[in-house]
Amino acid sequence: MIPHKDILQKLKLSYDSLQDDEDRELFLHIACFFVGSDKVCTVEILDGCDFHTEIGIRDLADRCLLTIESNKLVMHHLVQDMARKVVDQESPKEPGKRIRLWNHKVSFNVLREKIGTTKIEGLTLDMDLVKKDEFAEMASGTNRKRGFEEFEDQPFISNVASSFKKYCFGFSSWKSGSTGPRNSNGETLETDAFADMCNLKLLQLKYVQLGGSYAKFPKGLRWLCWHGFPLPSLPKDFHLERVVVLEMPHSGLKNVSNGTMCLKSLKVLNLSHSQMFSINLNAAMLPNLQKFVLNNCKMLVKVSESIGYLDRLVLLDLSDCTRLRKLPRSISMLKHLETLDISGCSNLENLATEVSNMESLRVLRANRIDAQWMLSANREVRAWHSFICPWLLLKPRRNPETSWNSLPSSLVTLELMNCNLTDGDFPKDFSSLSMLREIDLSQNPICSLPDCIKAHAGVEVLILESCKMLQSITGMKDLRRFSVVGCSSLEKVNLQITKDEEYSSYGYNRNLIEFTIMKNHLEHHVMKMEPLENVDDQVIDNLGLPYNLGYLEKPNIKLFTRVWKTTKKLPPQLIRRNNWIGTFLPGSKIPTSFNFRNMGSSISIVVSSCLGLRIRGFTFAAVYTLCHLDAPTYLPRYSELSFTVSNKTKNKSRFVYSDVYGIPEIDEDMTWFFYLETQTLFDVGDEVDISMDAGEVHRKNCKIKEVGVHIVYEQEVKSTRLTIEEEEEDYHKPPIHEEMQSHDPRVELVVDKLD
Repeated sequence: MIPHKDILQKLKLSYDSLQDDEDRELFLHIACFFVGSDKVCTVEILDGCDFHTEIGIRDLADRCLLTIESNKLVMHHLVQDMARKVVDQESPKEPGKRIRLWNHKVSFNVLREKIGTTKIEGLTLDMDLVKKDEFAEMASGTNRKRGFEEFEDQPFISNVASSFKKYCFGFSSWKSGSTGPRNSNGETLETDAFADMCNLKLLQLKYVQLGGSYAKFPKGLRWLCWHGFPLPSLPKDFHLERVVVLEMPHSGLKNVSNGTMCLKSLKVLNLSHSQMFSINLNAAMLPNLQKFVLNNCKMLVKVSESIGYLDRLVLLDLSDCTRLRKLPRSISMLKHLETLDISGCSNLENLATEVSNMESLRVLRANRIDAQWMLSANREVRAWHSFICPWLLLKPRRNPETSWNSLPSSLVTLELMNCNLTDGDFPKDFSSLSMLREIDLSQNPICSLPDCIKAHAGVEVLILESCKMLQSITGMKDLRRFSVVGCSSLEKVNLQITKDEEYSSYGYNRNLIEFTIMKNHLEHHVMKMEPLENVDDQVIDNLGLPYNLGYLEKPNIKLFTRVWKTTKKLPPQLIRRNNWIGTFLPGSKIPTSFNFRNMGSSISIVVSSCLGLRIRGFTFAAVYTLCHLDAPTYLPRYSELSFTVSNKTKNKSRFVYSDVYGIPEIDEDMTWFFYLETQTLFDVGDEVDISMDAGEVHRKNCKIKEVGVHIVYEQEVKSTRLTIEEEEEDYHKPPIHEEMQSHDPRVELVVDKLD
């Protein structure tokens, strides 16, 4: 095992290879303060610190020091440890002379001892973690004072660091069950501890109590993130004129404006979960604000009309402000507003007029507003129905066309999750929403996909999760992304996706039996199931099954498939996949109608001829069992049954997998039969290797006992199949191995009769 120090030293070579000093500083800033953060918000902050952030991030990504996943900044923990080690080595003995203080306990000691200097540009302190460490020391009997040198010798991948990393830095990544400010540690720090940090630009505090005047507090802050800010308003001597991003979630703020301060540099203001916030700030004091987040401010009743003067505002988040009664009329003046989130705002009134005039609105999130909740306690019409579903108020319902027309024609994304929308609540078409590209109707009691969505040629993203009454999804074309998860009544899916599909999700649909995804007008993913007793004789011929289907009288078979994410007991099913058909039947022997059989998981054959008949395809069979009692749980969830067919003569191969599994009962075997058309893959005389696998993860849990191959010729007829009595008689014969037959003698008999 390579020592940890050696690993960090090797990783440091990538850091040392950075030619640009700005890239080095940017890398260290991100490693100490922004791993896990939203990329867009981080760019705003660091651009305010005079970095060329976008270019720098690309340079770091090119050197594998940083990656972007779901618009989050992601860094391997060893790379992050290396960066922090570089930071600490700037001043190993005097942490107050470092540029960045990333460790909460070091930060706490620097502030308590008031030994910060002009060197410090970034500091983070989480009092919850300080308290956690103190409890851990007391519990272990090591409650003693440590110097900086002793603390710095601790491993970087420690329990403390692990706990610290759970609290991701970022715009909205912190989560807590608390609803207001609190002090998790009894000690109050002094504001003058920051007096000498005149170059401090990045400050993140969590539940920190500061006492004293803010007159000497650093005036060059670009990012202030203070979870649980305890005061009801910002002190007048708290100078935040240069702050670009101000985050004060879970604060005690009732009002932001102190009457005199103009936050001319502020672009992002986040006051989410500030339960006491009720008085809106003077918008004139925020001339450059772009993002305003008031999520879950329970006391907020109205928004000031002055919000219409926020000329640069592009995002307004009012979600879960449950007491909010109305939006200001001036909101229609926001010519650059692109995203409005009113999810959970069930008390809003007169919404239609304000929103319909918002010409730049591209994203509307109106989740969790009940469309069937028609009247309030004072018998007033709810806003949602004047906005989306006013026709619900009359019986019979009026035509819904006009109400949906109230939505801005500029909308690109529409989210209506959990709004109790039914099939009758949708218009005939979305002609007024020609720019619509993404729609989310999750958790609504619809039974089928509305015609207005099917007919909309522009929709590229479709989200239908936990729609418990949804039975079918058909007719959608050119989808770039879709998610159909947890729809317990869903039976049929038929969609077309684009060639640049991003991702699809379709699990936990326990009744889904037909699933067809087309790509470039070809079958991309197909899974269809139907009872085996309903299929025609030709299919039974191809699978090499006995003529009298006595096995259909056996108990139901336990099956699992990815689209169910659970097991179900069904009668024997015919399974149709992209390029094969098959079935799972209980049984421990492969029928003797199979030309070649072999014990174990693989077989090698030479393709035989049959009086010049053309080969149409091959039927494969495998007998398997599960070795452990808990294997039925493990096998289907984490592995796949698969066959690899390799033509050694032509150097061609075919891989066949099944995400449908037959689960044998304890002490029983299961046989997988599947037919594969292979006219272009094999010719007479070709050497072919065939092997079955149960998947890498649980290969040990699944024992493959026997495999077999049945060559299907063009002119085989139904009489070639054995009756069930003949099959039972043949089961008493020893297995036929690969060397024992080159072709099926019964086929010759049939040809003789035909002659």
